[in-house]
Amino acid sequence: MLRQRSGCDFQLFRKTDKGAWSGVGLALMDTWALQATSDSRGMYTLPNLTAGEYTVCTLLPTDTEQAASRVCLGNVFRRKDANTVKIAAGETVAGADIVIPLTGLHAVSGLVTALADGHALGHGTVRLLYADDREPARETDLGDDGSFAFDYVPEGKYILSVTGAQDTQEKAAEAEPTGTVVAGTASPATVQVMPDAAQTKPAAHVYADKEMPITVMNDMENLSVPLVYAVPATTPAQGGPPAG
Repeated sequence: MLRQRSGCDFQLFRKTDKGAWSGVGLALMDTWALQATSDSRGMYTLPNLTAGEYTVCTLLPTDTEQAASRVCLGNVFRRKDANTVKIAAGETVAGADIVIPLTGLHAVSGLVTALADGHALGHGTVRLLYADDREPARETDLGDDGSFAFDYVPEGKYILSVTGAQDTQEKAAEAEPTGTVVAGTASPATVQVMPDAAQTKPAAHVYADKEMPITVMNDMENLSVPLVYAVPATTPAQGGPPAG
């Protein structure tokens, strides 16, 4: 069992028999894998742990675990740099404190738009990856207005990645659906609207994924990430260029 002075929510990692690190806990209906938070004094307890080697990280306030910045044992931001503790069966380990730095954390925010006309894209995922090994650092969904924001980002070099971007349904609906009114046979007051296939709402545009390097040394606001349309894969049967 681990006891520690810290705050917020937590992530716990256990070293496997093959030397890899595996997250402890499982987020099902909730956004947090561990249902444990610190009390008003910054104390928390993670009980019922099996014997093994662990590292624990505290998560700074945010809406989801994927979007949270972490500070791990040893007061470091990356799990691979964290200190570890070994726990024997039935043992309680105390004093594995984490100190959250008050400086060196910044905000990164911006807007994802369509390059063609500049309108905001309301669906997609934005990730921050560490530039040296592409380890995932943060992840969040685009807002309906195409915006994204990460708080408490440590200084360093990152790759800003946008994937799965597409228009909101409202933007994709460039024309309202129309139809043909057909008089019913049972009564003159009975009518039926038959939609015209050529005038139904078009499908949302899909945009190509994009990555851009950023160096965080201070707050980075109003980042602009314009995306081009994704090029659909074609085959000879679809009119694409012949193979070979």
